[in-house]
Amino acid sequence: MKSLTIGTKGYLEQFKFCLEDKLEPLRQLGIEINLTEESKGNITFLGCSIHNTTISNHDYEKMAVKQIAFALATYIVDVLEKPLLEKNIKSFYSTLSEKEQNKLYIKSLEIIKQKNKVFKRDETIKTNIAEKLIDYFDKQWQINIEGFIRFRLQDYMDSLLEIIKEAQEELNIEKEYNDFIKLLRYFVDIQEPKINEAHLMKKGAKYLVLGDNYEVITEENYGDINGCDGIISCLVTYAPKKILIHIKDFYFDDEVLTTVNSIFDEKVVLCLGCNHCAESVDTSEEIKKT
Repeated sequence: MKSLTIGTKGYLEQFKFCLEDKLEPLRQLGIEINLTEESKGNITFLGCSIHNTTISNHDYEKMAVKQIAFALATYIVDVLEKPLLEKNIKSFYSTLSEKEQNKLYIKSLEIIKQKNKVFKRDETIKTNIAEKLIDYFDKQWQINIEGFIRFRLQDYMDSLLEIIKEAQEELNIEKEYNDFIKLLRYFVDIQEPKINEAHLMKKGAKYLVLGDNYEVITEENYGDINGCDGIISCLVTYAPKKILIHIKDFYFDDEVLTTVNSIFDEKVVLCLGCNHCAESVDTSEEIKKT
């Protein structure tokens, strides 16, 4: 028989749920695991006594320890990670306002979600933590989860700080972008319109800006790193009263589409299909100079 004692400061019900979820398959195999609970100050200790009734060798102890280790790893990542993020943000970004800290927290969660989608980040971390716990249980039968995180999971804690740093960088970029959009909006608002109506189209591999009479004002190659800038610069310079976007060949998340909408807002009208959408545009004529 082996008996493990696990202490934690909070989220007891979630911890017990993680533990029971991993232990149930062992009980179905005939491994008996009894849980006891004792509180000392602000720490609750769960005792896990491991018995075997049907398996003749001692592999049941290794099986039980492995499941308990994965239960603890699941508890750390699924339950404790969010409070750890909040604590780190308050500690290392204390100069930010409460609102800014909350934005940083939300952005950090978005980054974690994206890493899970692409790299299955949580599963990898749980496996790494569980392996460290198994090594720990080879020598120690008592563990304080918060202490284990602080002293044995420094690489994990460092990874959380990296995520927060990445989130802060993304927020800074978003702020710079939004400030730039506001500046362009202001510039458009104070300009006298040079044309009444501009038409934005995508034909084949080109973006096109057409004037009132569908004459080509400018064109940019799709995929060109400066293509979006060229289109925006043209529209800002002409400051049309209305921009008709013929969206037939645009992708819904096209950078040109979203940026034009952000800057010109109420001046933008979407065309879902017209004769001009179906026609080819002759770009061989000299492009109108700005």
